[in-house]
Amino acid sequence: MHRRTLLSAVSLGTVGLAGCLGGDSGGGFDDSSETEDEGTSSNNDPYPDLSETQRSFVRRLDRDIEVVAATAGADELTVTVQTTGTASEDLRRVAEVYLNFAAALDVDLRARVEDRGLSQSMFVIRRKWATQLNDGEIDSDEYLTRIVDTRAATS
Repeated sequence: MHRRTLLSAVSLGTVGLAGCLGGDSGGGFDDSSETEDEGTSSNNDPYPDLSETQRSFVRRLDRDIEVVAATAGADELTVTVQTTGTASEDLRRVAEVYLNFAAALDVDLRARVEDRGLSQSMFVIRRKWATQLNDGEIDSDEYLTRIVDTRAATS
């Protein structure tokens, strides 16, 4: 009797495990977004007017906070992002990613924060500030304070 119960349990476990490890023949979630190209071809590129460095920045930023739009000007890159729900977190995430790209971008950054399409705030990050932080001339608190001082509500 115990032998039959044990065999049944092992059989069910094996079938369950095989179902989890086996290939998907169409009955599961569509994971095609994980295998899609990140917009390097001109047909799929959501930002054809951006330089390659600017597109790299936008793709990297999009990992931390959803980027809704991006446009390049002569001396400024403007990104529109979807809020995380906290204004200070939105600012911190954008400032952190920009810090790593400031030298390569060679332009200031203007960030607009939206909540489901409704504009919430806007802030500016000067390339000079990121350079000063990277060179040790200012600390991270000063860097963030300067950015916060540019913040304006746009609702």
